[in-house]
Amino acid sequence: MWFSWSCPQAVAGNRVGASRVGRGLSWGGLPSAFALLPFLLAESPYGPELTLKPSSPVVTLEYNSKDWYHLLGGCYNGQIVYWDTRKGGLPMEISPVEFSHRDPVYGMCWLPSRTGTDCLSASTDGQVLWWDIRKLSEPTERLILDITKEDKLSNAQGAISLDFTPPAKFLVGTEQGNIISCNRDAKSPPDKIVHVYSSHIGAVYTVTRNPFYPKIFLTVGDWTAQIWTEDLLDASSIMETKCHTPYLLAGCWSPAKPAVFFIAKSDGTLDVWDFLFHQKEPSLSLKVSNDPLLSLCSQDNGRILGCGTKLGTVSLLEISPGLCTLRKNEKNLTLAVCASTGCPSVSSAHGAGHSSVAGGRMGVS
Repeated sequence: MWFSWSCPQAVAGNRVGASRVGRGLSWGGLPSAFALLPFLLAESPYGPELTLKPSSPVVTLEYNSKDWYHLLGGCYNGQIVYWDTRKGGLPMEISPVEFSHRDPVYGMCWLPSRTGTDCLSASTDGQVLWWDIRKLSEPTERLILDITKEDKLSNAQGAISLDFTPPAKFLVGTEQGNIISCNRDAKSPPDKIVHVYSSHIGAVYTVTRNPFYPKIFLTVGDWTAQIWTEDLLDASSIMETKCHTPYLLAGCWSPAKPAVFFIAKSDGTLDVWDFLFHQKEPSLSLKVSNDPLLSLCSQDNGRILGCGTKLGTVSLLEISPGLCTLRKNEKNLTLAVCASTGCPSVSSAHGAGHSSVAGGRMGVS
């Protein structure tokens, strides 16, 4: 299950696109998907407004922030698909198989450009490809994720998550457990790989930058979620959740509060963390489904959170005001914690709603 909300101007931002996930598991523990994409209205969540029918199962889906009628899909067979929802459920353009990825496309994003037609894709075939939806006959540029910088596909690490930050920086989470920091503006392909963070012991299902402080980013994989800062290239993560029993399969930041993030787990539970309030345990745990939660996506105002399960069920959760209302000095406190030199500490009386972060680890005494 993959989610993407439409832009705030589109019906108050209440349209959500979801790729329906099948029961069969692929190589990385991520499910394949049925070739049905329902688009829901939050005001009428019991039936789709439109169903798209691609030729191959879609595992990633993204609205265009400049034009919410345009949607981009990454397919299980490696193809890139583009829709204009005003013209029905059939694709407008599909990349040819011979010029597409060789494996499922687990990362897709639109790029800021004058035309609003540029996009980026990442796959477990070890490649990042740039596209223009006006001509999907072949990619406009490619990067091989070879951290040895020999630019060999045989050495490449498979991409399983992607986050782009304008104008040219992007992060790639790999199935080998690394985070690859890249810059498109570098002169040669090997130079585009700027730094490699060794993060998880398994696939990194989510890598996403903090919407308030882009140098800070969240990763989710194996049994933990970790928070990193680009200011400490040679250090480990600055924060880490406790080691959970179920697998952690997805995560996202709150767009309303800089210290709040959400984690989806394989036991169907959603955890809400606020590291200015608690570090040893989540602030809230909610059993959403009996099936594994595989995707999360928040509305831009942070008031509604979409959750998708392994069997394709869509749940829209309303977030309480306390978890989507910015408190006084909260941004400064968050930055102070994350910008500390590898051992952040926020000390306050427990009655004031804060505790300490010791040793840069959440959930470690």
